[in-house]
Amino acid sequence: MLKHIPRKKESTREFIYRTLKQSIIEFYFIPGDKISEPSIASELNVSRTPVREALILLENEGLVDIRSKQGTFVSKIDVADIRNLVFMRKTVEREIIAIACEKRTEESLASLKEELQAQKVFLKIKDGRVSMFLLDNSFHRIIYEIDGHGDAWKLLQKNGGALNRLRTLEVLDINYTDRRYQENVELAEIIEKQQLEKISAFVDRHLDALENTLPRLMEAYPNYFS
Repeated sequence: MLKHIPRKKESTREFIYRTLKQSIIEFYFIPGDKISEPSIASELNVSRTPVREALILLENEGLVDIRSKQGTFVSKIDVADIRNLVFMRKTVEREIIAIACEKRTEESLASLKEELQAQKVFLKIKDGRVSMFLLDNSFHRIIYEIDGHGDAWKLLQKNGGALNRLRTLEVLDINYTDRRYQENVELAEIIEKQQLEKISAFVDRHLDALENTLPRLMEAYPNYFS
């Protein structure tokens, strides 16, 4: 099942790519599902060529497996990819947050606080958990953009399919709490008060939490992981 999203000023291939990627990350398609090119083309009212091109892009990101004479399937979540991505995020975000502490402005701090207000609202809504995932992404994107590294955020998102699917599972899991929101509140305070001495420990705790929750999610969704 596709998640239907608004179309931007973009090519047909890019629109299909974004639609399919979001549908996979948010588990409208689950690992192992077969993706039918004709069905996607029909549902989005497009030709099959840009659908095929979008699927090739998603294969390069490890989100689908294109098997000769069998079809295209949503890939399982690669545990090794998750651990590599956590390592990369730890390395990058120590520097990103330090620069954000130095370069933050009243405007950027206000943007972070607006995101936190929105997150707080959706925490209280049972069906708002996926929105929390998107708002969490938006919150971190702002931090990257404070120091002019918005493209670095885009690159991490482009190659972070395994980690983003894990984050979505964490949000959707019935045991999800407001831990992520509280961590974002703490991060905003670190940036606002320029608490450089707290960055390293925060980044380790923030990202280790994803690895620590991995065994529980693998037990809950054994067919989703490889």
